[in-house]
Amino acid sequence: SDSGVDDSSTNIVEALSYTGSLFRDDVIKRIVLITDGKATDGTDSDALRRQINSLAERNIHVDAIFLDNNVSSDKKEVQISEADFASAVSCGRDEKVSLKVQANCADGGNVDAIITLYKNGELYKQTAHTLNKGENTVTFALDTKVEGVNDYTVKVESEEDYNLKNNQISFTQVVSGKTNVLLISSTYADANYLNSLYSEQISAGKVSITAKIDMTNQIPMTVEELCEFDQIIISNYDVANMENAQLFVQNLDTVVSQYGKSLLTFGDTHIQGGYNEALSSLSDMLPVMYGKTEDAPKLYTILIDTSRSMFMSSKFERAKNAAKELVGMMSINDELNIIQFNGDAEPVIMGYDLSNGTASVIEKIDALEVVQGTVMNAGLTLAHNEMKSGLYSEKRLILITDGLDLGNDGGEVIKTVKAMRSDSINTMVLDVGRGGTSGSAATQAEQLLESIARLGNDGGEVYDVSSASDLKEVLENEISADMSGYEGSFSFITVNRRKDEVLKNVNLDGCYVGGYIKSTPKANANTVLQVSYEYQISGEEDTAGNVYVPLYSYWKYGNGKVASYTSSLTGRDTSGINSSVRDALFTNVIETAVPAEKNNYPFTLSIAEGAGSATLSLTPSTYRGDGWAKYKITAPDGTTTQGDMSFGSLSYGYTFVTPSEGKYEVSVTYGYGDLYQKQVTKYFNVSYSAEYDSFAVYDASALIKGVGANGKVSTDGNLVIENDEKEVGKYSLSLTMPLLIACVALYAVDIAVRKLKWDDIKSLFGRGKK
Repeated sequence: SDSGVDDSSTNIVEALSYTGSLFRDDVIKRIVLITDGKATDGTDSDALRRQINSLAERNIHVDAIFLDNNVSSDKKEVQISEADFASAVSCGRDEKVSLKVQANCADGGNVDAIITLYKNGELYKQTAHTLNKGENTVTFALDTKVEGVNDYTVKVESEEDYNLKNNQISFTQVVSGKTNVLLISSTYADANYLNSLYSEQISAGKVSITAKIDMTNQIPMTVEELCEFDQIIISNYDVANMENAQLFVQNLDTVVSQYGKSLLTFGDTHIQGGYNEALSSLSDMLPVMYGKTEDAPKLYTILIDTSRSMFMSSKFERAKNAAKELVGMMSINDELNIIQFNGDAEPVIMGYDLSNGTASVIEKIDALEVVQGTVMNAGLTLAHNEMKSGLYSEKRLILITDGLDLGNDGGEVIKTVKAMRSDSINTMVLDVGRGGTSGSAATQAEQLLESIARLGNDGGEVYDVSSASDLKEVLENEISADMSGYEGSFSFITVNRRKDEVLKNVNLDGCYVGGYIKSTPKANANTVLQVSYEYQISGEEDTAGNVYVPLYSYWKYGNGKVASYTSSLTGRDTSGINSSVRDALFTNVIETAVPAEKNNYPFTLSIAEGAGSATLSLTPSTYRGDGWAKYKITAPDGTTTQGDMSFGSLSYGYTFVTPSEGKYEVSVTYGYGDLYQKQVTKYFNVSYSAEYDSFAVYDASALIKGVGANGKVSTDGNLVIENDEKEVGKYSLSLTMPLLIACVALYAVDIAVRKLKWDDIKSLFGRGKK
């Protein structure tokens, strides 16, 4: 419609509308559209079909020739197509941009180019590259020293480059002031150590540590609260003791997997539990499986007193609670027997493989009832007979009783316990107390239990669980580490992944840990550090093995990262590592687990570039009926548009036109009711129009959809124009220039500079094919 050629956009619908206006009324009207089908404004996918249908109603027939727009093989061409970077990062982090640079040349060889990075309008870095034909990757380190918004532009220069309009790309990175860390620990030593480790960064405002020490409540719990932290560290803390542990773990999973946060665990987090749903879910997140190793399984037998005397003073409830807690501490690699004794002995569950879960075991324990009579030796004898055969790395009997034996078979009990010990079966005693019983019966009971513990476990002690608080303290502080696979012997550290970032400036030669939790790495986990131990098959002196277990492992978990260090952050376990080496190691462990992208909002926000447009999409973590989202967009020329985002399919969306190149500032506010709202600002750069993409791959689908049944679409450059029989006569034309001059037909030709070459178009008119 202009006297010149618009070389910056492709307006197919407008071109067809204009061309259709040029016909006289008394002629056969035909249009041939020659294009790759890619319109600059692609926000309305049905606009082309509606336009062609409108022309058809006026008896204007439209055919099309599709020309692929791949760069010609004889042209020298370089182009920056994409920049991969984190749009928001923490101050002081090592960050880089990865650029996709594409190249083409006539002989298929290399292309020499200069690539320059500008920061906020000033030269920042420059490098020379020899580009291979096809896709190349070029990286630059970015500046994160100072908080603020950095605008970067990358340019590529090469002699005889065919298209200069696609040689630069711009992007914006926001550098935030600090990395926010949440520490949940059982000891103040961990908090003090982290604060000393990052004292300089804390003073400079680059790191903030929020510590929750030995607390069961007032811990950040919701997605909104947890999103304020970049990294969550759990150190030697029993998550099951937290108020609403299941909600915490559920939301922790969300912020790590969906919002890219990182989780780092140290030492014993009591995840080995088998029947606690919260612990089971947390275990799924970790790169190691605690409590399970490659050695032979252990065999546990819980021998529980169900005699009438246990009914007094809540002893029976404490006994059943102890049994359930013990089951939860066992590894899924182990096997379990449960036997009850009263006037007789009876199997409750035998040879149970704990990898099948613990729900059915817990049900059977809850179903136990007290019965008259007490013959302890009957239970011990049954347990001995069931345990003495089979290959296990350990065999352990756990006796839960008040010690009051009406069978007066103390001598037989001791004889059976000694026989069990000779068969490599260790006996542990949990004493629930005598309740209201006193005098000689109580004294004899205490002495009997002390003898069982001493003779059955090489000087072992009786664990007093005579009250609910005693039970909790004993199980948490004395038995849990032993049952859960805690290895307390000193073990040297071996490096399994030498080139990993966590080992930067770290020399672990001769270093050892004082203890660790036994575990195995999961598939796809990266195990950097290992320790090992020897095990022996129970009762088989010549059968032994050496097992390597993870000390530090990590893996990608959804959009985030989860890492586990199976020993402690502070205390005795770190005594075998030089302090400077320890500081360097733990600094690397923590810093390499910090998220690549920084965000503190409870929703995902994406900006997808289209043809002359962009689409905002906001998806909250949880759908709320009173939720809302608003947008404000500032264009490169400073004009702003704002309004409500539309809701559909659990997300909010808005599509806007990007008519010019430059930086668009996009602010989105999300909230629900009057209780919560969060504003986020992102930047979206249009470096050059999609019209200038020399390496774009097009297909004819848009043309075929648009033309529909109104005409033909040629994909090989050959098109025969045939009039309908109902029109005046029937004839056909081949696309040759003389006939075009003579015939009443018009051609809408897409000749944007970066697209179809005039020589390519002219070649269509000389093929002479029908």
